[in-house]
Amino acid sequence: YLWIATHQGLNRFDSQKFIHFSQDSLDANSLPSNEISLFVQTTQDIWISLNNVGLALYEKASNQFKLIPQIEIADADSDQGIFKSMVFALAADHADNMWVFQFDGGISVYNRQNQKFSHLTPENTPWLQSVRFFDAKTAANGHIWAVTLEGLVYDIDPKPHQAAIHRLDITDLSAKEARIYGISQSSDGEIYLAAYRGVYRFDAQQNKFNRVIRREHFSLLMGEPLTVRNITVDSAGRLWLSTVKGLALFNNGLLSRIQFISQGEVLGDDINIRSVYEDKEHNIW
Repeated sequence: YLWIATHQGLNRFDSQKFIHFSQDSLDANSLPSNEISLFVQTTQDIWISLNNVGLALYEKASNQFKLIPQIEIADADSDQGIFKSMVFALAADHADNMWVFQFDGGISVYNRQNQKFSHLTPENTPWLQSVRFFDAKTAANGHIWAVTLEGLVYDIDPKPHQAAIHRLDITDLSAKEARIYGISQSSDGEIYLAAYRGVYRFDAQQNKFNRVIRREHFSLLMGEPLTVRNITVDSAGRLWLSTVKGLALFNNGLLSRIQFISQGEVLGDDINIRSVYEDKEHNIW
């Protein structure tokens, strides 16, 4: 199935028809809110971040939704919910446990076996130096990479709940120049970041992120120094870069602009691209 999340609910396409899931005040098992910001699938369920509402779980077997309770950060020993309603990043590890990255809160980990949460906060996790999470992805080796708006990148080993920390080469990590908005991994294991100052690639030998595309490169391409808000590396190793002024493609060292046309006419410049997706047949959406 192809799943599509919108601000009007969740949709499933089976190649023939759409099934639409939406909020129903008369049905306690319906979608708790229609405004979806992101979702991540496991083998059995779908975890959904709802704008200004929190986290929901769609159980495929029962065809039911449920809203995950919120707890106080002071109740970090509780195993029944999450801290914050603002969830910008979700990632499933190889054991199908869900990692919930809550902006300005911490990390809550849902254990699929016992169906309980555990929590990582700056108070109980020494390596958790920033909790301004903005994106997370699961790597081929099972590690989870998470990025923050303070220029920190966590390479998390889910089993011991430990992480290596990488920092962008920026003096003031509280400034907007340090912000990292997205992360993606190529099929051969290369890690890329979409950040305020451009695009970065992880150098495993140097154990650091190096910038491969600068904001100034977008000045030459699109007329102004744009920020890359999302990045997708496809199966061919090409980088699809989303900006508020349209889509760019980085391939074999060449940065080019993707122009969209409708009825033979080139559309305007102000096309805000939020994300790019590659399906199993290598089509780019």
